[in-house]
Amino acid sequence: MVATGDEHTPHTTRDGAGSTSELGAVIERCVRELRDTHSGCNITVIGAPGTGKTTLVCTVFEQLAATPGVGADDILVLTPNRDHATLLRDRLGPGRDGIRSAPAARSIHSFAFGLVSALSGAAEGRQSRFISGAEQDAFLADMLEGYESGLIPAPAWTEHLSAEVRATRGFRDQLREALNEVMARTLDPGEVFAAAAAHGRGEWEVLAVMMREYLELNSFPGFSGVDTASVLTEATSILIEQDTRGVRAGSHWDFSVPGRPASEQPGQPVPRFVLVDAAQDLPDGALSVLQCLVALGCRILLTASPDTTTQAFRGATGLLLRHAARQETTGGALAGPGGSLVLTLDPLDPACRGAGALAPLWHSFASAMSAEQAYGHLPIPDRTAEAVAQPGEPGASAPAEFTVFPSAAERTRGIARTLRRWHHDAGLDWSDCAVLCRTAGTATALRQELEHLGIPVAGSSMSLAADPATAPLLRLLDLDRDDDIAVEAVARELLTGVYGGVDALAVRGLERELAVLTGSADNALLTALRTYPAEQLPGELAMVHRLLSTADEVRGTDPHTALWQLWETSDAAGRWEPVAASQPTHPLNDRLDAVIRLMTLAERYSGRDAMPAHSFALKVLDQDFAQDSLARQHYGDMVVVDSPAGVAHLDFTAVIVADVNDGQWPNPKIRGSIFDTADLCDALDGRLPAGTPETDSATAHAARFAQRRRAVIRDEARLLLAALSRAQTHLLITALADGESSPSGFFTLLRPDPEDGADHADAVSTAAAADAEPAAELATQQLSIRSIAAHARHRFETAETAEDQQQWAQLLAALTRAYISEADTATWQRWYERSSQDPIRAADEIVTLSPSTMETFATCPLQWFLSRHAGDTAATQAQTTGTLIHELAEEFPDGDLLGMQQAFEEKFAQLEFDAEWEREREYDAIAGMVDNLSTYLRARRSEGTLVGVEASVSAVENDPEQGGPWQIRGRIDRIEQLVDGRGLYVIDFKTGKKPTPHKDLPEHPQLGTYQAALAHPSGTVELTDGSQVHGTPAGAELVFLRKQKPTTREQPALQTDDESPDGYSWAGRMVVETARQMRSAYFPATPSPDACRFCPVRSSCPAVMDSDNEEAHA
Repeated sequence: MVATGDEHTPHTTRDGAGSTSELGAVIERCVRELRDTHSGCNITVIGAPGTGKTTLVCTVFEQLAATPGVGADDILVLTPNRDHATLLRDRLGPGRDGIRSAPAARSIHSFAFGLVSALSGAAEGRQSRFISGAEQDAFLADMLEGYESGLIPAPAWTEHLSAEVRATRGFRDQLREALNEVMARTLDPGEVFAAAAAHGRGEWEVLAVMMREYLELNSFPGFSGVDTASVLTEATSILIEQDTRGVRAGSHWDFSVPGRPASEQPGQPVPRFVLVDAAQDLPDGALSVLQCLVALGCRILLTASPDTTTQAFRGATGLLLRHAARQETTGGALAGPGGSLVLTLDPLDPACRGAGALAPLWHSFASAMSAEQAYGHLPIPDRTAEAVAQPGEPGASAPAEFTVFPSAAERTRGIARTLRRWHHDAGLDWSDCAVLCRTAGTATALRQELEHLGIPVAGSSMSLAADPATAPLLRLLDLDRDDDIAVEAVARELLTGVYGGVDALAVRGLERELAVLTGSADNALLTALRTYPAEQLPGELAMVHRLLSTADEVRGTDPHTALWQLWETSDAAGRWEPVAASQPTHPLNDRLDAVIRLMTLAERYSGRDAMPAHSFALKVLDQDFAQDSLARQHYGDMVVVDSPAGVAHLDFTAVIVADVNDGQWPNPKIRGSIFDTADLCDALDGRLPAGTPETDSATAHAARFAQRRRAVIRDEARLLLAALSRAQTHLLITALADGESSPSGFFTLLRPDPEDGADHADAVSTAAAADAEPAAELATQQLSIRSIAAHARHRFETAETAEDQQQWAQLLAALTRAYISEADTATWQRWYERSSQDPIRAADEIVTLSPSTMETFATCPLQWFLSRHAGDTAATQAQTTGTLIHELAEEFPDGDLLGMQQAFEEKFAQLEFDAEWEREREYDAIAGMVDNLSTYLRARRSEGTLVGVEASVSAVENDPEQGGPWQIRGRIDRIEQLVDGRGLYVIDFKTGKKPTPHKDLPEHPQLGTYQAALAHPSGTVELTDGSQVHGTPAGAELVFLRKQKPTTREQPALQTDDESPDGYSWAGRMVVETARQMRSAYFPATPSPDACRFCPVRSSCPAVMDSDNEEAHA
């Protein structure tokens, strides 16, 4: 039973202590309480994900709207964001009479901005300007540039806020986040100054100075506006003023200004009922807004899922929900006439999302991670198995699948394969599927990869500075034509991007053609653009020339005119629009939307600011966030690839949650570390004990750090649960185990232990078999429309009969009509022809052999050729780690542990990492390798005498009968003279995670080349002091350091082969044969699962038919 309470003594009641209710009964109770204007309660409805909270809001809205005396403007639905509000407006419909003065559903920020703008219009005769996140970021960038240049007096920077720190992207991100956190609490910089003085925090004083500067600049005419952080604070002040003027729910807003004539039209009506959906994602600043609405007499209904918060990084800490549920207050700040009522939805209702096998998985994870179980919204564990629908029943969800991929490339292909299986085999529409990543940035990268694999994808808009349709136009306007490097970069971007559509292979062919035209192979592309008119250049390059010329002409005009001229010059509309119109899921639809967003932004700036086009371009290029757009986003029949925050208001039949990796999900990094924002907010809220960093005890500091780390992990768990619970019937959770990444604790917690027995085996299936599929077999499943066109072209060109050729021609014609450019014979240009069939080395030209590359050549000659002659990949973090370890082995050959550790600390401090968690992970890994290296070197003292470290080894052969001329050039990590006098022993250190199998050591190419060089008559070892050593090879070994202890793999000493005519050992024959092959014109691809998995030039390999490559044949 529920105590109704006295209407003059507001209080909180619960519908039974921890009990839950069926959705229909909760809706009926909510409507009854809200209709009771004299003794009804304001209501908070708590529910696990998928229990029907949004349905409840919509149903309550419809029933209240049908109540006699309730008008169209009397009910307002508030949401955390615009997309959520748009979705609800579609569900709510136009209302009973179809006439409203404002939308039925609005985001909390839209509602607050409406109040601020209305007051500004009445008081100043103009509407306020909303400052988007992108504009705020650019504004702060201008401020920082002003500080560094001396145009603005700079704050007293603390020691750790050095110029190097201030120049980083992370500093500006944390500055913006800190300002938003503070301004959501107060708009008075004096309070921040006071907190800085009370606690001796110099970084807070810096923040206070910048906050004061930001607010002052933001109040100047032409700059004034309100941002996301301050709009709720300003709206609260307005609502308090409305209360003092006697404005009440059901009346009209009063924005009259003394001394100015009042408007003949009354203000918009004040809503009588405010329904809040997904209250867990409202920022803490929304609490004061809702409190003020309650003071005006508005009746409040909140719905929330406390374990699926996705906006914690934007200030949604759960304060609103705790107040609404009366866990932190005793004053009943959100109470109605009859007090407050907390209702809990039944998570075991068979109609809930995920009923079957998925919902119990969510509930188990939430029970393990949740700090909000006091609400009673999670099921009691022993009731779950009895009450939920079982897998296999009609409407029940299938067991979750778990897959650990060996590389990011395999991950993307595996996800694409799963999406195709769901679409083709299970009959799901593409739009029924979603792929969710922890961050929007990761989702953007994965979206592009899936798009290349032929998956129709949709997702959040990219920033105009990053979108491939808008970024080149902006760079054209910002271009310095005297900067050759910049001009060539923009030209290549236009050629290879969406405007030119020329791939890298075709660009090389074009450059060969231009070299003939210009008479020089050096900078042929740039020379041609500067020397010849557009009419004398090949088609795509002529377009680039025209765009460069147009940009020169319009750079000083207004932004809208300049961009329109560039767009007309590109002729992209004529090429893109037919494709977009015929294929709603084609990526060109997103590109056209981006151009429209850019044009709209440019038009706004052209009408508001006297800013030339080049200044506008520079301003937009500095914005790293997607610009706000009121344009409705149409997903169509496409797979949504986004972050949990981007789809928190949606659900899908099938969901893939990607990259639940250690250090990535969860990311344990404490946010706001530069300004210690958490401590500052506690200080402003009066929760931080008095004291300075010097007086603060280490115990207290450690306790606060541990508390915040736990809070971060809980936030990460909520984010993951939000992603998991978007699935209705199908769920796949993936992680990586590629040597750099491994599955996280979350993945382990979700994935049942196979040894737990049959119950777990029945509840969850593990898609591990896909991990073992050969790379070639995987590749054959990655067919896209582009690869089909490439295959059809190849079959057309190699058809043996006219009938076969005609059939393939018909397919190519059909694909051409479908705007598949690869099928159009007009794109089959001679740029794709083989440039030469001559050997890459003349018969008398010396071939240089490196021991480190001999293994690559033995594994795959094509990989060696492309890496050596077409460009290798940039240095990775693993290579940086290897360099550090090898430097320590050289500097401390005797294994001095103390010296090695000190040197390691100094060297490691100079390394750069993208995130702090990566630094922490790599620090632990390298520290362990340092210990292993010291242990190994000290143990070697009894095995042999050190000859040298980082010693050069060489050998030369000129006899053509022995593959000559060739030379071996290499560097040996460590070389010793064995104590028994048998000869020289080669030692090579490895920092990879996977030791070489024992079976591969007898004929290991790298070690064999070292020994072959020593055994050759010309073999020489040159030490670092310039002295030379000769000797017989006595064997070699690899030492793997990334294990609990040093792991060695030995190769025995070379033996001459008496049966061989030349007497060479196997290693000698390998060197001779490799030298001959490296001189040839033919380098075959030799695919294998291990070699292809981590191949850096896989995208250029004809043996691996990725969908973003044309089919190639040697």
